Amino acid sequence: MYASYINGVIDQETIYVRVETTATGCFDIVDFDIEIRYQYKPNYPQYSVCDNDQSNIGFEVFDLQSQVANILLGQTA
Repeated sequence: MYASYINGVIDQETIYVRVETTATGCFDIVDFDIEIRYQYKPNYPQYSVCDNDQSNIGFEVFDLQSQVANILLGQTA
């Protein structure tokens, strides 16, 4: 079995699989198609931080932990 595979046809590929019962040696070869129809692009909310600390211009501390729910978009970690 190969560690990686590169699709030879853009947006679709037929995959062939041999399924074998080890006890009897019987097998069947089946195929299925993989099609890529769209690429999901999440719409993350904007997160802004103002540089209020004038002693360290251009740098500000922010709490990324407070944005975990927005970053995951409802998924669990």
